[in-house]
Amino acid sequence: MWPFGKKSADGVEPVFPATASSGIDGLDQILGGGFLRGDMHLVQGVAGAGKTTLALQFLLEGLRADEPGLFITLSQTRAGLESIARSHGWALHALAGHELSPAGIAGPPAA
Repeated sequence: MWPFGKKSADGVEPVFPATASSGIDGLDQILGGGFLRGDMHLVQGVAGAGKTTLALQFLLEGLRADEPGLFITLSQTRAGLESIARSHGWALHALAGHELSPAGIAGPPAA
């Protein structure tokens, strides 16, 4: 919310950038409505900090809003993501997925 009402002190109406909800009310409030659309956002932290949980919650919120999403990970399998989702009571069946693994790309070892 603009602190001075509908217009700034000099009479100019503020323009707020479009946002996408994170799916977390408190975080959206801190971010001024959610993640800025059209920007790239990097989430980093130690193992177990909640990065994957945040990403899954964001994607599930996007599904509820009928928006496309993409989850790219170098460390989680589909089964691992589903396990994390289940631990929060979520189901990922509505998320389309395509898993690329080293074995799937390279094929079976040569005999």
